[in-house]
Amino acid sequence: MKNQIEEFTSKLERALSEYYSDEYDVSVTLVDKNNGVKLHGITIRRKGMTIAPTFYAEHFFDSYEAGETLSKIVHSITEYVSESDNITLLEVDYFDDYDKVKASLEMKLVNTKLNEEYLKNVPSVQFNDLSAIFMVVLCDERIGNGGIVVKNEHIELWGVDIKTLYDDAKKNMMKNNPFALTNIIDILSEIKERREYSDDVGPINMYVLTNNKKVNGAVTLMYDNMLDIIAEKMHGDYYILPSSIHEVIILPKKDDIRAKELTRMVNEVNNTSLDPQEILADHAYEYLSNKHILQPID
Repeated sequence: MKNQIEEFTSKLERALSEYYSDEYDVSVTLVDKNNGVKLHGITIRRKGMTIAPTFYAEHFFDSYEAGETLSKIVHSITEYVSESDNITLLEVDYFDDYDKVKASLEMKLVNTKLNEEYLKNVPSVQFNDLSAIFMVVLCDERIGNGGIVVKNEHIELWGVDIKTLYDDAKKNMMKNNPFALTNIIDILSEIKERREYSDDVGPINMYVLTNNKKVNGAVTLMYDNMLDIIAEKMHGDYYILPSSIHEVIILPKKDDIRAKELTRMVNEVNNTSLDPQEILADHAYEYLSNKHILQPID
């Protein structure tokens, strides 16, 4: 599979290089992603621009294997590049000015141990055995949303510290992307599109915590007083199952729940159901409400 992707990447790079004139530089880089995953990034940079879109060959490979032509893939990429050239957010000086980018700052939680090398190059805030990293989110209705991970070199350029970055990002997210703590029955009912579903099953005291966008929602655990807000909802101590970087599952701590079994469940989901980039942790957590302590369950 690795050799097939590398061969496809080379074909795609050559095709894009032939399409573009000297106004653009087309380059391929192995890009570090979450949890040590590496993807083949193809960057198409207009000369004179400091920000450029990057496309990952892996995202197009399955379609190519299924019969989609290389020319059609090239066409979809070049259409995106054409649109992105006109977006004011991507002006050359935009990312150089913190006053311009701070309103677009967001965070996401990642696994500290799995991203040990990656975290050396990016500012982060520790949260138990996890880390929050920062992104500048770029939104445009024509081409969708994208994000640029904030690196150490950026905060040096901006002249800001990590606390300022954290405070601004958290303020943005709490205002624009508030938390959503929803009973799992309500979620199942919405999926089934019939409210009587919850009546058939009966009450289940299990909740999903995410954000309004349902993207990178696990970071809502870091919102102000969030752990205690959940404790009030759960009427005391509770468990957290990190189902992915996008959401976590909350359930009250009861004598009939075996804590180590919850960690086994987390591991099973990680190994069978999740994209490696979306894994948050390999164990469950418990929150002791009286002591205000969050700790892993080994």
